[in-house]
Amino acid sequence: MHVRVRLDGANPRRWHVALLDRLSGLPGIAAVSVDAAPGPDGWPAQADLLFRLEALIFRLAPNGSRPVPPADLAAWTRPGTPDLVLDL
Repeated sequence: MHVRVRLDGANPRRWHVALLDRLSGLPGIAAVSVDAAPGPDGWPAQADLLFRLEALIFRLAPNGSRPVPPADLAAWTRPGTPDLVLDL
């Protein structure tokens, strides 16, 4: 099965990369790709604050919401028609 993850390519986060890694390790998943087009309205100003608050409440490491360079998603570029699209 080929799974494509659609996300805001202007603001990729570490958890996006972790999600792609985990999906690719699942049994039955032959390929994982990413559609990293910029979102329609850009990144909401309060999104970073929300991620920090979530990390505090759930005692998570705060680095999961840190930005990564868009080039880190280049490894997930795959041609072909996906069987499933996860639109984040």
